[in-house]
Amino acid sequence: KLLLMMKTKKSLNQDFLKKKFIAELYLKDLKLILEKKLISIPGLNFDYNISNLSQISSNNQIPILCNNRKALLNFLIKNNIDIAAQHIMNLTNCDIYKKYVNQVAKNSDEISKKIILLPCYPDYPHSEIKKITKLLNQFYFNNF
Repeated sequence: KLLLMMKTKKSLNQDFLKKKFIAELYLKDLKLILEKKLISIPGLNFDYNISNLSQISSNNQIPILCNNRKALLNFLIKNNIDIAAQHIMNLTNCDIYKKYVNQVAKNSDEISKKIILLPCYPDYPHSEIKKITKLLNQFYFNNF
């Protein structure tokens, strides 16, 4: 059992390091559109570095807030990118939480409609990450 636990821990550590590297690729290649505030990553500080991102995320996915999400998704899908909008239900819209809704919660509905989740699977090909970041840059620099 101990050997299995050690192998599992080693595998999890390797996966974490792979996802961290993938997040570094995204940050490096998206730096210009992040700096120009054409997109943003919730919670990421102005220096756009991986140590900051690692403090707020396990890098299972990289959420980006973007304007014109529908047009961006159509553009990415047209270019054979397997991507989707954030699809988790905004819980502030559920009756059970109505009495807790305040202005911040109301803003969450608007924000949830702007999120795209960038893939960070441990074995996600770096070539696909490069393709995604190239297309994101292309979309924002050509349209804004």
